[in-house]
Amino acid sequence: MQQRTRWAGAGAATVAALALTGCDMDVDFEGNVTEETRTDSYARAEVLELTNQDGATTVVGGDVSEITVERRLRYTGDTPPEETVTEQDGTLAITAGDCGSRIALGIAWCDIDYVVTVPEGTAVSVGSADGAITVDDTGGEVTVVTTDGEVVVTGTVEKLDATTRDGVLTLDQVEADTVTAETVDGRIEATGGAAETVALANRDGRVRVDGTEFGELDVDSGDGTVEITAATAFDRVDVKARDGGVTVLTPPGAGPYAVTTSTGDGAVDVSVPQDTDAESVIRVTTVDGAITVGEA
Repeated sequence: MQQRTRWAGAGAATVAALALTGCDMDVDFEGNVTEETRTDSYARAEVLELTNQDGATTVVGGDVSEITVERRLRYTGDTPPEETVTEQDGTLAITAGDCGSRIALGIAWCDIDYVVTVPEGTAVSVGSADGAITVDDTGGEVTVVTTDGEVVVTGTVEKLDATTRDGVLTLDQVEADTVTAETVDGRIEATGGAAETVALANRDGRVRVDGTEFGELDVDSGDGTVEITAATAFDRVDVKARDGGVTVLTPPGAGPYAVTTSTGDGAVDVSVPQDTDAESVIRVTTVDGAITVGEA
């Protein structure tokens, strides 16, 4: 079943003197901006697919039996963007339309902020062209893709795959089987949590892993420091960095480790117990930057 929805009138408010910020522009104008809110509930689905053009998206897991979608829509002009909702084969798919050709005072602008509550264990796929995405404790597989916006994931998920082209990736107390996170321009911050395998990659920005339990950790960093503090014993840490120092800190009293380091330009300081036959492996390679491997 597919529904196309336009908001009109109910729950709407008109706001004047709006400041728009985006794409490095800050535009102030005196005009009419319509704001509408709406909440709908849908039958429980195995998968939630939500695509948002412009606006913040939050998905939260809860002890609930259905999916609740709260929306806040803001737009200039007379016609709000369409939203398409499809319920089929265990998937609830929501797609927010863009502003189209509407013009108000020379500017076409709209966004929709979503807050969605799903039953624990629901698989979640969220995409956004421009807007922050937050996923909290949904319990199922999570896929996040955004072109421009911060991504924050917290709590328990089954599997995480998060990608942003321009924005910070924050993983806070994430517990999952596998974690994959990639950003082109932005730092990656992982704090606490646990996963069997973790793979982090970025081109420009710091990568920090602090107090996370993992079996295997792979980090591929372009331009920025890499700081890793392991919470418990691990099987492998593999870091490749092009421009920036790398620090790997192991739990006190743990080891020994099979350590391999390589740097084109920078000091190397390894102070952990070493054994070439050790089961725990640390490999660090950097083109330009110091390497430090020690105890926390």
